[in-house]
Amino acid sequence: MEEEDVVSLGNIGEGAIIEKFDDEFQRVIKNISDPNTDLSTREVTLKCSIKPSDNREMCEIVISFKSKLGGVKSYKGMIFVGMDPERGYVAREPANRQMGLPLGKKEEKRD
Repeated sequence: MEEEDVVSLGNIGEGAIIEKFDDEFQRVIKNISDPNTDLSTREVTLKCSIKPSDNREMCEIVISFKSKLGGVKSYKGMIFVGMDPERGYVAREPANRQMGLPLGKKEEKRD
């Protein structure tokens, strides 16, 4: 048997396994780079299943990949709830339209 005939991770499917792993790895890196995802641990899993034939001279090989990505960050806020006589129960978010106070600024004198 020639050395290049021996099956290895680098030559299965003419390098397709390494290419597929790289693709999954890039998905994980993209997910990590998204600021809307949480800081959980990401994973890339490569699973290799080998099933021999009846005479054990050949095997079926199946290589699969699974990625565990980070979830989307939760939104946390506040709402006011109350009863509207016409619409029933309603909920509203607090308005963020309050004008800022001029802290540290001196008032201008008006004549």
